[in-house]
Amino acid sequence: MYYYVYAAIASVLIGIQMFSLKLMSERKEWFYTLGVLIIGILFISRYLIFEAMKRVSNPTLVHLILNMSVFITFFASYFLLNVADFDYRMFLLGMVFIIIGATCIQFSYNTI
Repeated sequence: MYYYVYAAIASVLIGIQMFSLKLMSERKEWFYTLGVLIIGILFISRYLIFEAMKRVSNPTLVHLILNMSVFITFFASYFLLNVADFDYRMFLLGMVFIIIGATCIQFSYNTI
């Protein structure tokens, strides 16, 4: 079950990394600071992914958790960049489908 923790932490870091890439284009004064952060997150997240892969029989489970980084990117964009040019109902419906799909895939595997 430790693979889940490693993959979840890596997912959060990847979400922060993706948001930081957008933030680099918005805040030019933070360019180098964010660049160092992005490179650091790159190495740390890849190490965590490696550790997660060592602990699970099927790499699809780790990849599935990593895809949850889209939620980190969304919430950071919404709260920090005030992105509001989307239909809330459709977006929430899409998020519900993502969660349902991830849950179905997660429970379809027998993990050891």
